[in-house]
Amino acid sequence: MPAVDSATRLHFLYDPLCGWSYGAMPLLAIARQRNDMHIVLHGAGLWVGHRRPHFGTSLQAQLLFVDQQISVATGQCFGDRYLNRLLLDSHKYLDSEPPLRALLALDALGGDAVALLQEMQHAFFQHGEWLADTALLCDLAAKQQIDGTAFEHAMVRVDLLAHLQQTQHWLHRLQAPGFPAMGLETAGQLHPIDLRAFHGHSALFAEHLDGLMATPMHHV
Repeated sequence: MPAVDSATRLHFLYDPLCGWSYGAMPLLAIARQRNDMHIVLHGAGLWVGHRRPHFGTSLQAQLLFVDQQISVATGQCFGDRYLNRLLLDSHKYLDSEPPLRALLALDALGGDAVALLQEMQHAFFQHGEWLADTALLCDLAAKQQIDGTAFEHAMVRVDLLAHLQQTQHWLHRLQAPGFPAMGLETAGQLHPIDLRAFHGHSALFAEHLDGLMATPMHHV
């Protein structure tokens, strides 16, 4: 494949704790194998501030219903420790802010944010690890040889509000109904990608990306 063009970007709008964003990870993994585009992450912050529900039987029932739909549609697995331990721990809650800060901090320090997102979602949805745990986030960042002290300082310094506002801008540009969302940008042109059409069809998604890269696109 040709070398990546700095003007060619695949924008992925997501939340690290969103089950459907986790469901889209096999498609993001396909895109990550390419060297002709740069993946840009845009965090949604679905559960921040006052929008942070505690786990417990009520939330577990809601999430089990949705997660079953996600698993059927995408083939992504949800682990027992997540389903039957973390989701029932009423001392913990859904909190998008720490993992989003971690992803932005890692990116600022020159790390691979997409790889960290994959690690985070594996830890959360399969092993039932709580992503509001700073020590866990530091351990995940350390896999990329990121210094723990520098990482924690960077987490505090990132401008999360500005990032979330930028994500809303991209959601509007893509005319997407919600998260996750994806769009391919080339030389100022933007082509929204309907992820729902490709769940469970990674090969078809790869062919779609080939087609988008090979044909002119209309400005959005």
